[in-house]
Formats: sequence, C-alpha cells, structure tokens
Amino acid sequence: MSHHIYHTEAFVISSRDLGESSRKITLYTRELGLVHARAQGVRKLASKLRYGLVDHTLTQVSLVKGKSEWRIVGAVYSDLLKDISTRRDGRVLVAHVFSLLERLIHGESSNFELFDVLVRGFKFVSSERGSLYNAEIIFVLNILYHLGYLSKNDELGRFVEFSDWTAELVDAVASIRERAINAINRSFSETQL
Repeated sequence: MSHHIYHTEAFVISSRDLGESSRKITLYTRELGLVHARAQGVRKLASKLRYGLVDHTLTQVSLVKGKSEWRIVGAVYSDLLKDISTRRDGRVLVAHVFSLLERLIHGESSNFELFDVLVRGFKFVSSERGSLYNAEIIFVLNILYHLGYLSKNDELGRFVEFSDWTAELVDAVASIRERAINAINRSFSETQL
C-alpha cells in the first residue's frame, strides 16, 4: 500500500527526543497547520534528515500520514532564519514567536495568511537592522488577529492588514506601542491564555 507524500514548507517549532534515535518534531506548515510528526533515526550521525530539522528553522518537509501519526520522510533546510539567528535579540524573537504559535494553535488547520505574514516578516527582519522589539509586536498582533483572538480596530488595523513589511510600518509601532501591548494583554486575559 503506497502512502501519499505531502511536500510543504514548515517552521520547525520544537522537538523532543523519542526513543534511542528518533525525535517528535512540532512543525507549523503552510498547508496543514500545526503538525506533530516523528522523525525516525534523526539523531543518528548518518541521518539525512538531521540538518533539515533543527529547531527554530524553516524547512521544506515531506510528510506521510500513518495510521496514528505523521512521519517525516524528507527535509531540506532553508536559510531564511539564518541571519536572524546570528543576533541574540533575533534568536529571542524567533523563540517568542514560535512559542506563541505552539501555545495558540491546536490541531491541523491551514492558515495561509498567517504563514505568509510570518515568512515575509522573517525575511524583512533578516534584511533590516531595525527594532526587533517593534517587529515582535507586529508578529504577535498578527498571530492573535489571524487566529481570531484579536479583533481589528482602526488603530491597530494597519498592523494586521498590510501588503508588505516595511521599515516605516515597524517604526510606526513605536507611536502606539503602549496601546498595542495593552490590546495584546487584554486578548490574553479575555481568552485566558
């Protein structure tokens, strides 16, 4: 019996060791949403998967749906987050964004808009040397908005519905930083997150 292989772009959110040489990998994919998948033998030195499944990276994965779980059968590393990871504040930003995704997303459900906003945002912060603190606020607002935890209002609307990340957009957060943080905290409080 042959299985369908799903090829998709995915963020490697986190992983944990499983057995002697395997890992359970949490992926946020464009087409499938949040997926927990087994990477068999990935901790072996000879594994071809090991470099494509590093925590807090973007990768192209090939997945197979088994009876009870997803299995990763292929992974190719993408260097999108490479430049961000060289900065301490960049690593903190990626860790915060991925931690929030893992906390808020439950089950497999695609959200193309959110995935694309994240990819464009990480591309932007990789190439710019602006305030990552302001960029993090935009990331969090978008995660909350696209997952339905935050409603759009006139003041915050331009930070959740925009076509492209720009330095002007990130700099503009400074003028409403306190109100944005209050809206984020209120969203967490009201939804008991």
